[in-house]
Amino acid sequence: MSAMSAILKAILQLWFLQPVVIITALLQAVFPQFILVVGQFPTVPTTKCVISVVESFYHYDVTVKVELCPSRCPIYVYGVLHSFVHKNSNHILYSYHFDIYLVIMANNLRRAIQDLTLGIEDEPVPLSATVCNEARRVNQFSLVGRPTIQRKQNIRALMTSLPKMWGLSGIISGRLVERRKFQFVFPSEELLQSVLNRGPWAFNDRMVVIKRWMPEMDDNDLMQIPFWVQISGIPMEYLTEGVIRNIGDIMGEAMLVDFNPEANAAVEYVRVQLNWNLAQPLRFQKNFQFSPGVNTLLKFRYERLRGFCETCGMITHDSGECIPHGEDLQNDSEPDDEDNEV
Repeated sequence: MSAMSAILKAILQLWFLQPVVIITALLQAVFPQFILVVGQFPTVPTTKCVISVVESFYHYDVTVKVELCPSRCPIYVYGVLHSFVHKNSNHILYSYHFDIYLVIMANNLRRAIQDLTLGIEDEPVPLSATVCNEARRVNQFSLVGRPTIQRKQNIRALMTSLPKMWGLSGIISGRLVERRKFQFVFPSEELLQSVLNRGPWAFNDRMVVIKRWMPEMDDNDLMQIPFWVQISGIPMEYLTEGVIRNIGDIMGEAMLVDFNPEANAAVEYVRVQLNWNLAQPLRFQKNFQFSPGVNTLLKFRYERLRGFCETCGMITHDSGECIPHGEDLQNDSEPDDEDNEV
């Protein structure tokens, strides 16, 4: 290229091409397949528009090739301009997420600072026995619980919906306990038992753990759901309450057996209430040997069961989301909120 052509190219880039390239960049941002083509020349390589909402990285340039004055002396001018739309949008979104992470880090740091042990060696302070006894009386009719899949069950929406499901809106209210647990205080034993007797309960088509509050409860007490299980396939000669309870104990922890040998109705299945451990996968069919060497296939149907993994049978995650090494809902988390009342 001659010196005059080089000078002309520089002038065109400065005074003519920049508006064209800017317009092209805008169109490219809106229409990823748009290419500005003036004249006859090979296809101009372009890249797809990508705006990251997770991390900041530079996108490829938008390249425009323009042929000027094609009827006389064709001049091919290449204009390269980094898409300021992509870059700036990406930086704005990245800055937003960075600020959010800074707020979370600051909150965690603020809480961590207050976890100091200052005062732990001071003399114990006795509280009023009257006040403590009144508190125990008020909270004796309490249910505590937790979601089985916290990332799929918003705990605040759950606490708002459960009283409506129970028909107790305006009578009871829930509150968060230690972030991932909730508590409902009932005005009477009868209302509390009516909720337990109609369980188990689900929210967002996934099971919810609900237990009666007892002193010294811990997280292990919130790892069971009581299911009524229908068992079919037991040979008639073995159809007794003892056999049914034995099968229930093998499957889980048998709590109650619903079987009346004096009933005149046909027995299609028997029922046993199992305190099912969430660490164990559900089983819907299983071979039992009522006599040595003879397999009898029994089938199980869990009443009021919602959402579980059809691959492994776990209640603590959805189908196709099997978690290795036995991790369960203990690893679910949700940001803290200082307002614990709903």
